[in-house]
Amino acid sequence: FFNSFGSGMYMVLLATAQSWSAVLMMRAYDLNEAEAGTLLGIMIIPSILSPVIGGAIGDALQKRFVNGRPLFCGFASLAVLLVYAIQFYAAGLVPLPAYIVISVIVGLLTSGPIAVYHMIIQDVVPSDKRGVGAAIIVFVQYALFTWWGATLVGKVSDILGGGVFGLRMAMLTVIPFTLVGAVLFFIAAKHYAQDAANADAQDVIIADAVKAAS
Repeated sequence: FFNSFGSGMYMVLLATAQSWSAVLMMRAYDLNEAEAGTLLGIMIIPSILSPVIGGAIGDALQKRFVNGRPLFCGFASLAVLLVYAIQFYAAGLVPLPAYIVISVIVGLLTSGPIAVYHMIIQDVVPSDKRGVGAAIIVFVQYALFTWWGATLVGKVSDILGGGVFGLRMAMLTVIPFTLVGAVLFFIAAKHYAQDAANADAQDVIIADAVKAAS
């Protein structure tokens, strides 16, 4: 529960960034659609490394702590909300090259927790129900959370008068949801070891039943 809803809160920020970052760049730096799209495409290339880095760090922490993976998701969420807050606020206030550097750093961090919080579901759900567990976390993310972040930003931006300032401030409104997501990951960390042990015990029961049946 806590992991699924924590990931949903995290996806609010990601969906907002994906929906509005190009528009923010266009308004902040007087770019046309082609220029903003090209720059955004170049800036997100390093982000392909983010899940690999995040997964490796999550696994390393799991070897040292019984709840290493959810702890990683919590701390990574805090780091990501910080760099996104800097990126959103900096738009139009720093030169474009500096903004590109900030955005590349954001990209390197953004997808880090994604691979890990999907792995957590596999850890705490018995093997015969992992497909359902994976489906539930995706459903929670997209049906309950992802869609309204971008809509909220658009509404708030209009209320604030639009333009660079309105959109910048509107995008910052989703930052607190990521903070809530981080707190949920930390709560999940308290239950993770026991939940994983229960899933392993259930797997043993299933394996014994299959062996007895054969």
